[in-house]
Amino acid sequence: MSLQEETNEIEGFRDRPLSEEEVGGLIEQMRNDVRYFQPLQVDVRNLGDDWERVIHAARVLSDVFSQLSETRMAYDKVKHSMRLTNWLIEHNPATLKEISDLILRVIDAQ
Repeated sequence: MSLQEETNEIEGFRDRPLSEEEVGGLIEQMRNDVRYFQPLQVDVRNLGDDWERVIHAARVLSDVFSQLSETRMAYDKVKHSMRLTNWLIEHNPATLKEISDLILRVIDAQ
């Protein structure tokens, strides 16, 4: 379930449906804000596509939920991340390859 789909399914999230452009625009703003990379000391201007690997995703999602719901809804890491992960598995599993490889290395090392 994409972030836009997830939030649109939450009753009372907001009065009108959320668009992909709204979500994308807000995340684009956040990817250029050093607060979302702390405690890392990074130059957000030079990250290129690596920003997705080092951004504090839970902090981003928490603020996305808060801002786009007009503070009506809080991001629930356990509930919402499970649904978002299942959406990624179905629609874009390659994005999970790095974490999958890490898990397999840990398991193999035991």
